Amino acid sequence: MPISCAIRQGPAISGLDSRVPGRLGRLATAAAVAAAAVAADVTLARRAEAQTQPIVVELFTSQGCSSCPPADKFLQELAANKGHVLPLSLHVDYWDRLGWKDEFASPAISNRQRAYARKGGRDVIYTPQMILNGQAHVVGSDKRKVNRLIAELSGGQAESPFGNILLVPRASLGAAFRAHDGHGRCWALLPDSLGDGEVRATLGPRRMDVTIMTYRTDLAETDVRAGENRGKTLNYANVVTGLEETSTDSWPVFVSTALRLEEGETGVILLQNSRTGAILNVVTPETGFFAACS
Repeated sequence: MPISCAIRQGPAISGLDSRVPGRLGRLATAAAVAAAAVAADVTLARRAEAQTQPIVVELFTSQGCSSCPPADKFLQELAANKGHVLPLSLHVDYWDRLGWKDEFASPAISNRQRAYARKGGRDVIYTPQMILNGQAHVVGSDKRKVNRLIAELSGGQAESPFGNILLVPRASLGAAFRAHDGHGRCWALLPDSLGDGEVRATLGPRRMDVTIMTYRTDLAETDVRAGENRGKTLNYANVVTGLEETSTDSWPVFVSTALRLEEGETGVILLQNSRTGAILNVVTPETGFFAACS
């Protein structure tokens, strides 16, 4: 059995459906939010407590890949530990052609993996692949190497240039800030160092990707009836069910989502360096974030 299944990237394909059946959407890249260059009275609904940023482990996997079950099992172990690691199971769709359609797969997830490869200067994508904090990549079943990378990241993780990030209801912001969002989004991301009467319009010429995900917190089980894993019952932890992505280069970052939480799901917001993919901040939104704007 091969350690991993690889595929060389071809030209970008346009017009792909970016939804997990009935669930997954991809936002068009948004124009950068205009810098709030005037003084404003900012009232925050709450102050964020100091948060330890988790190490995000994204496993790109597929029910159609015979090399993936050991990595899927390893991700379950990481999820069960409930420590400082946030493991996520992202199912690609490009192995569906081998005879079994992965029920959790979507083109948007495959495109996310391709984007990581481009940013890392790689022309090959493969499963099972784990990407840690948006940069380090390794075969997902290589437990020794993954654990070593987690230990290294835990010991030497640099602080985000943006500090701790608040997710604040739009209504809690002063009018001068709200005026800079022309799309009526109902939440704002901004550094917790922003105090009343102080404007932090931008933090330098850094462009960020804002990634919103929903994922299952219960264990998902599938009986595979065709393809390379035919006859196997496969289990998955923290399966990503929804994905939205946009970009910005100024603060505050106004956000809303069309994603809705199903029973047994939660969500996460990742702020990432647009050029390298490095994860800068991890924000755990309140349940109300996944509701319609009031």
